[in-house]
Amino acid sequence: MIKLPEGANQNPRLAAMAAQANAWPSTQIGVGVVSLNVVDAAVEVAQEHDVSLMLIASRRQIDAAEFGGGYVEGLTPHGLTERVRSRDHRNRVVICRDHGGPWQGTNNSAETSPERAMEEARMSFFADLDAGFDLLHIDTCVCPSATDPDVPKQRLLDLYEDCWEQAVAGDHAIAFEVGDEEQSSVTEGLEQPRKLLEALAERRESQGTPAPLFVVVQTGTKVMERRNVGSLSAPYRIDEQMPSQIHLPQLMAMINAFGTHLRQHNTDYLPDEILQWHPLLGIHAANIAPEYGVEESLGLLSVMEGRGASDLAERFLTLAYDTRKWEKWELDGSDATDRDRAIWAGHYVFSEPEFLRIRADLIQRVHMTSRELDVALRKRIKACLLRHLQAFRVVPS
Repeated sequence: MIKLPEGANQNPRLAAMAAQANAWPSTQIGVGVVSLNVVDAAVEVAQEHDVSLMLIASRRQIDAAEFGGGYVEGLTPHGLTERVRSRDHRNRVVICRDHGGPWQGTNNSAETSPERAMEEARMSFFADLDAGFDLLHIDTCVCPSATDPDVPKQRLLDLYEDCWEQAVAGDHAIAFEVGDEEQSSVTEGLEQPRKLLEALAERRESQGTPAPLFVVVQTGTKVMERRNVGSLSAPYRIDEQMPSQIHLPQLMAMINAFGTHLRQHNTDYLPDEILQWHPLLGIHAANIAPEYGVEESLGLLSVMEGRGASDLAERFLTLAYDTRKWEKWELDGSDATDRDRAIWAGHYVFSEPEFLRIRADLIQRVHMTSRELDVALRKRIKACLLRHLQAFRVVPS
């Protein structure tokens, strides 16, 4: 069950998602904005199956014009909402900021001062509100230098209050998602999220801010390479780790007591059996992102290599590999090939001028139109998305 907090119940897209969640046990999905084809595929699935889903855009993917947009076609929040709203005729797509907060943008570095990083986070959030985003994820887990453990929590509280005041002033019906701990491959204790939720409850009483719709807590999921290395799907007990069967009920009880809901991140590459347990375990929402980007890259390679354009495939793989974006996904001691690494990083180059030249050469070589290529790629993405929606009981199997 999902109960919308104050203000959010006036948002028709959030209301439709809550109604969907409350009709039967299901886990709501957040689809990472890793490419325009993934965005369009998600919107098409929402229309074709009349279901609600969330598009989750990190600051690296989509950001305010002041910060140069993001790696997805340089799109700004306004550009994303205009694209989605023009296609979302059923009003079913919830547009969310994912991992908004200090040091989360592409323009930030470890040398960016805390004051400047916080100001840029506010500017980014305010641009989201102006563009008509439905949900803001305030994530203050990034701290380039050692700091007091309570500092991320205080930063989150300050941003939460500032964004709520801005939303009220602009008459924006939005919801919030919160988190101040880094993604981990194992379950974490409940003390840190409990302290955060207690502090938010105190602010709610003193300042009138609403409860967050979602809280991000570690459930033992983490994406590396093309697999999930977290403890949630481990086939055996992990030393000094509480099993999910014990941890999750305790976690859910705590979250429910604060009137909010669990959002799980890093849900990519889990087997159907584990995904199907999510609604039964009461996990309210789960995010999947790089898996869709990898599916698009695999689809592109299938077209290239299947239609006599292997030289273009090599150009694409070299371009992706040279970004070295794959480094963040690689496991220690990995036996991955350079081809594997390039595939993990493929979606990062879809807006690059060299990739656009490769794409133009492909279209000419295989006698496809640009639209026909995109339809073929979206077909593969949609099949992957439908598998997740079926496992989460959002659409029938």
